[in-house]
Amino acid sequence: MIFWRKFIIAISISLTNPIYAGGLVNDAYVLEVVANISGWGIIKFDKPTGFDCPNGHDTTSRESLVFDLNKAGGQAAYSAALTAKVARVKVSAAGTGVCALMGDMEDGAYLKLEQM
Repeated sequence: MIFWRKFIIAISISLTNPIYAGGLVNDAYVLEVVANISGWGIIKFDKPTGFDCPNGHDTTSRESLVFDLNKAGGQAAYSAALTAKVARVKVSAAGTGVCALMGDMEDGAYLKLEQM
């Protein structure tokens, strides 16, 4: 009985905490914020995310995340990245572990401004 109670608690904790299989960057500065004609926002950091896409050809893809600007979440991340760049505020960001949007850059999961 106690085993099942602990098991259920462990499962519920793991389901409520977001887990990202992709790259993660903490306390990084935003170096570049680019929007392309396809509606993708590319955010480059001063540190690598620690994730390599299988099709990644250069080191730039290791330091960048791409967000879909056609979706509200992508627009919010892009706006936060612009704010961080202009104000020189550090950010934390994570990727999804998938390189679906551009193929050589990881899709972004979130971007968070650190204290301003």
